[in-house]
Amino acid sequence: MKILFLDIDGVLNNDYTRSEETYKWVLGWDVTSCILLRNFVNKNDIKIVVSSDWRFDMYLTLGCLISIGIKPQLIIGRTSIDHRDKYAGAEGRIIEILESVDKLKPTHWVAIDDLPLGINKDMIDHFVETHDDVGLTTVHIEKMAKILEITK
Repeated sequence: MKILFLDIDGVLNNDYTRSEETYKWVLGWDVTSCILLRNFVNKNDIKIVVSSDWRFDMYLTLGCLISIGIKPQLIIGRTSIDHRDKYAGAEGRIIEILESVDKLKPTHWVAIDDLPLGINKDMIDHFVETHDDVGLTTVHIEKMAKILEITK
């Protein structure tokens, strides 16, 4: 099983598509980034675990992901929320992702995020970093494909 740990903010939305009114709705997501993600996961049967702060409202997140065309059966869960009060930012996200990897035991996995998750030695070979001003691009898709050992 190949798993993508998915952040939303800075991946599917960016500084130019996000606004106060659209922040927690698919309306603030970048169309190109959404199409890239949808095609990548659907074509390659990649399971999604939501690692974003959006995981606190999984009904909304599921609805948004499905509305952009991601197959519902590919969305298999979210990372733990157990560490949200103890750790902030990248540190907490890293712990939660690594706990999920240990629990789910994927054959291949990658995390995409705009937080610097690559600061951890266990993440460095499984991490693709995006930037808030752009979000997900074809360059990121190619990097994830390489990590997941997906050939075209």
